[in-house]
Amino acid sequence: MGFLSHRVDRSELKAGDHIYTWRTAFAYSHHGIYVGGNKVVHFTTGEKVGLGSAFSSSDESVYGSCLSSPDCGFKKPGSGVVLSCLNCFIGSGSLYLYRYGMKTYVHFSRLRGGTCTVAESDPPEQVIYRAMYLLQNGFGSYNLVLNNCETFALYCKTSLVGRDQPVTVSSGQVHSWVTAPLNTIATSTAKWFISTRLMGGGRPITVSSGQVGSWVSVPLTAVVTSTKFICSSSLASVVTTAGMHCYSRYMNDIGVRDDVIKVKVEDITLFQDGTNL
Repeated sequence: MGFLSHRVDRSELKAGDHIYTWRTAFAYSHHGIYVGGNKVVHFTTGEKVGLGSAFSSSDESVYGSCLSSPDCGFKKPGSGVVLSCLNCFIGSGSLYLYRYGMKTYVHFSRLRGGTCTVAESDPPEQVIYRAMYLLQNGFGSYNLVLNNCETFALYCKTSLVGRDQPVTVSSGQVHSWVTAPLNTIATSTAKWFISTRLMGGGRPITVSSGQVGSWVSVPLTAVVTSTKFICSSSLASVVTTAGMHCYSRYMNDIGVRDDVIKVKVEDITLFQDGTNL
């Protein structure tokens, strides 16, 4: 497993690892907790068809016919938490390891969310206990944006949830889906404001006083000229947008946010129901 890639070999897995695999030409990823014995506990819609299933689960259609593990596909009625063998979890994709305790500069270097977090992982035995407990008791209702497979795995690893939130709202890849277009819009708006308002729509700034002109217009002209060059540069636009995206993703990381608390797995259902703990 290298610095740039989180890809991992099966032989490198340890019980309690948070793993994921990419789906549909890297359009999205599916996450789970490796509990050892070639088994993975993960969170799905609990459905075999529909939009949510397409984005949430590994190939659920193979569970009933899996020959490698008799309990592959086990789940409680009405629950989306599933136990599957590693083969069925990976499907036709590759295996990746979600990283915890990442340094800030490393986190910023990951342009795509849903691969790492600044938060530290709890000990493996606690992670496995939470995953197996939730397999028996459920993790609430699946929601593609608010309560998905990455949310489940992050909770198992850290027990962190958003304070005053019915769900953890901690999915890195969902944050990337939402903030990437917003950051692009924000950058475009900033460029428009600078070019049309600050620069006067291309009109020169008139200053009647010579003394004031020397104080104001000379440095302002230099600033405006530099800003105009930056705004007209496509490369600068890309860098600015990417920087805003990475910063926003970092500030919303569950290990950076100040609105998260630890909730015991035995109390998570009450927390999701809105009960004050």
